[in-house]
Formats: sequence, C-alpha cells, structure tokens
Amino acid sequence: MARPTPDAVNEPFRRPREFERGCAEPGCAEEGLYPAPLSRDRLREYKWYCLEHIRAFNKAWDFFAGMKEDEIEAQRRFDTVWNRPSWRVGTGPKGFDDIHDDFGFFRDGEAEPPRQRPQTEEERALAELELQQPVAFEEIKARYIELVKRLHPDANGGNPENEERLKRINEAYARLRSLHA
Repeated sequence: MARPTPDAVNEPFRRPREFERGCAEPGCAEEGLYPAPLSRDRLREYKWYCLEHIRAFNKAWDFFAGMKEDEIEAQRRFDTVWNRPSWRVGTGPKGFDDIHDDFGFFRDGEAEPPRQRPQTEEERALAELELQQPVAFEEIKARYIELVKRLHPDANGGNPENEERLKRINEAYARLRSLHA
C-alpha cells in the first residue's frame, strides 16, 4: 500500500483558497500570512505580508514617528494604564475613600518611621500583648485577661485565627509571668 504524500495528509487542515491572500509587497508572489497595521491611527486595519516582508516591516516600524516629545510622553502615560482613566486613591468615583491604609502607602507627605522589631524575649512577649515598656505586671495581667476574653473560642465562634493568636498570647503571658516572678 502506498503512503500518502504530505500534501494529501495536510489537505484537510489547509485554509480554503478564498482566505489566502498575496503579500502586500509589490512584486512578491508569496502568501500574505502576517498582518501589519496600516498606520498608527488605524491599528485594527491591516496589510498582509509574507514572512520575509513582515520582518522588514517590523524592523522599520516606528509607532512614534512624526510625534513631538510631549505627545510621545502623553501616549506612554496613557498606555501604562491600558488606555483607561486613572486617579489618585481617595479621589475616585466610588468608595475609594474608605481604604484602610495600615502601612501609609497612600498618605501624602512623609511616612511614619518604621517601628523597631522587639529584641529581647520580654519585648517580644510584650509586643504580642500589644504593650511596651515600661509596664507594671498588674497592667500585663489586665491586658492578658482582656485579650483572653476577646479571643476565647466561646466568645468568637471558634475562629481559627483567633485561637492561634490566643495560643501566642498564653505563651507570651507565661514568659512574662516567669520573668516578673
């Protein structure tokens, strides 16, 4: 039995003849498979080129040709937001004033200096209880009781995040109690 030729095998996958176009380069007989925009103002209308001529077209294409520097900059800025309007946070059309900015990314002016990380075991334990030195043990105990009441599984429906926080608070209180004993 004779094997089919490659053309016969690929025939069902070839595009119909009515979809084939010639290369837009004058004098070229190759098929135009690759689109190229007609101009900067008509980016969705195309000329079709063969591989050799689309490479030459792409090498010579300059979207910004004939534009002044300020027009180029305006186009670049417009393109950075995908040709959609943009505005500063808090000045937008709906509800952006309610953003909670814990880190101060959207604050005008100088940002607050970053907090220093606790260094000693006692400082780390106090930070877990949201306290800072100097502090009396009575204040530590009062803060511990307040947090336990708030984070206890019976008080918040068994929220796993609160349970983990409560574990850390218990460990911190145990450390502080042993240091102040």
